[in-house]
This record gives sequence, C-alpha cells and structure tokens, in this order.
Amino acid sequence: MNQEIFAFRADYHPVLAKLMDQMGLVETINTTLREEAEDVLVDTGTVVAAMIHNLLGEGAIRLYRLSSFFADKPLPLFFPWSAQLDRSELNDDRAGRALDMLWATGPQKDSKDHRPDLKQILFRVFRETAAQLSREAGYPYW
Repeated sequence: MNQEIFAFRADYHPVLAKLMDQMGLVETINTTLREEAEDVLVDTGTVVAAMIHNLLGEGAIRLYRLSSFFADKPLPLFFPWSAQLDRSELNDDRAGRALDMLWATGPQKDSKDHRPDLKQILFRVFRETAAQLSREAGYPYW
C-alpha cells in the first residue's frame, strides 16, 4: 500500500472555477464565437478561463508562460467542466488564437477611457456576477 501523495497549492482558484462555471462563462464564450468543437483540443471558453486564472494568479497574463503556470496545478479543480484537460494543450499558441477569435467578434461597451491599467473584462464580469449572486441569496447589493 505505497501510494504517492501529491500536494498542490490551489489557493482561491477552485472557488473562482466554480463561480465561472455557475455563471456559464465558458458556454457563453463558446456560444458567442460559434466555435466548431472538433477543430480544437481546448475550447476558447476554457482558454479564456485559463487566462483569467493566470491573470489573478500572477497579476499579469504572460502567454508564453501559460503552460508553465499550470504545470503544478490540479487542473480538475481549476476546470471542473473539462476533466480530461491536458496541460500541454494550454499553451501560448492556443491562447493567441483564442484572443484573435475574441477580437474578431468586435469589442463592445465599457471603454477603459484611455486607462490601460484597468482590467475591463474582470471588473465587469465580477461586478455583474456578484450582483446576481447577491440577489439570488437575498442579500442587498449596492
């Protein structure tokens, strides 16, 4: 009975993953982009979720370090909707293609008003999600 035990540092990422799953972030992105599932190993919504995890984990998105960021992470906790995800599939090439697909849809609303330091998508997503979850739980949200 010699089983190896591995320790992983997960921090808040499983909670973030559950929040993204509950709000349907991955499905919304994939539906909006109308991506053909057989063309890619990792869908664009999951790649965007990976970039959000990377942004919040390191403070910046460095596409060339995306695969190394997930090298020691428990992927089923980070991506519960994609249990068979392979670390090698989260790479800078796939992230670049995902960003190109997002850009091709055309940016809309919420200009950063010449403030490149503001992380536009995160503030909007989490503000709306917090308001929705607060209303569902019966808590006031200001």
